Amino acid sequence: MKDAIKNWFLIIRCSTVGVLVGALPGLGGTVVDWIAYSHAKQTLKNPETLGTGDIRGVIAPEAANNAKEGGALIPTILFGIPGSGNKVLLLGGLILVGIEPGIEMVTTQLDITYLIIWSLAVANIFGAGLCLFLARPMAQLTRVPFYILAPILVVLIFFATFNNGRDWVDFAALMIFGAVGVIFKTFGWSRPALLIGFFLSPKIELLSYQVSAAYGMSFLYRTGSVILIVLALATIFLLLRQKMFQQIGSDILEKRTQTLFTWLVAIFPISMIFQVMELDFRASIYPIALSILLLVLLFTIATLQTLRQIPATERVVSDNTALRAISRNIFESEGRFLDQVRAFSFIPIFLGLVFLLGFPLAAVALINGFILLHNRRSLFVAITLSIAILVILWTMSGVLTLQYPAGLISEIIPLPWWLGGMQ
Repeated sequence: MKDAIKNWFLIIRCSTVGVLVGALPGLGGTVVDWIAYSHAKQTLKNPETLGTGDIRGVIAPEAANNAKEGGALIPTILFGIPGSGNKVLLLGGLILVGIEPGIEMVTTQLDITYLIIWSLAVANIFGAGLCLFLARPMAQLTRVPFYILAPILVVLIFFATFNNGRDWVDFAALMIFGAVGVIFKTFGWSRPALLIGFFLSPKIELLSYQVSAAYGMSFLYRTGSVILIVLALATIFLLLRQKMFQQIGSDILEKRTQTLFTWLVAIFPISMIFQVMELDFRASIYPIALSILLLVLLFTIATLQTLRQIPATERVVSDNTALRAISRNIFESEGRFLDQVRAFSFIPIFLGLVFLLGFPLAAVALINGFILLHNRRSLFVAITLSIAILVILWTMSGVLTLQYPAGLISEIIPLPWWLGGMQ
């Protein structure tokens, strides 16, 4: 409570971000946490403490996460467009009881709107009180050794991935994005920015096509577009100005490797340009413009990285404040690449076990192997968790009628249906 009162302005800012982003249909629940966290990291004093136990790193995304629910109600109630996934259920419930979302919700049916608002407010109050009572026992989870939590989390992640499309392709996508995340973390690149761009790009590409079809390139000179461009440039200028007064991290690792990685990333926009060159102008304008912008930024980063490798006495360009500000983060690394690969090598091993044994048996093998590899005295814990996972998977299979991915072993040994065997 004291931390919340102390950081009241941060709560107001991130709550505003949550309401605005939550009001965008189909977007808020996906990226609002990352946007709020990035906002906090860019505006707070001593941002380097975020991610190391600083409570502000929890306050920012949680304030936005709570506020987004109110923002998502705006398009749901006024236009009948669900602002988030759970608002689809609310919309369906309103229609079932004969309430038609629309402008009437703020005119003739204003009492129902107030009922929804107050229900959300009261639920937040009860939820906060419940968290106060559960905070201490939930904090005990931090004392659980990582070698117990890690295999369970991996099994749950793979289960959620399979349940999304029930296809092996989902596992491949999970591995690819996981590898990209590890590489980005290793070389100090922003993973939240990648996720935000990944979720926003389809909508932006569609809208850019529609706008260019209606107005041509003149939409860039319209008042709204000019205001947004000016705001974007002003944001970049203010961030650079802020970083001019910050020092570069003294621990700079594997500079040449990071520079090489920057040039490798440039292959992606170059290949994108060649792939869309034969498309219609309106269809190719967005990917080509974005690829050119990305190439310019990557070239700038690679040039600055190269300059930072040259001794100060041999540099043509002096190591002035502006150069330090721009190149502040391009060398910061959170760990060596080979160390990251070794730490996450058990994940592709688990995928191989799924291919051989099927998902449930592979989960048991992963839990036992990982736990006993780190602590051989935890045999009882490993067996207990294995049985618990099997019970959960068996229950979910019956309730959701799930048939987990079958392994090669099912062609040799007859297995029950929920273990991947034939019906």
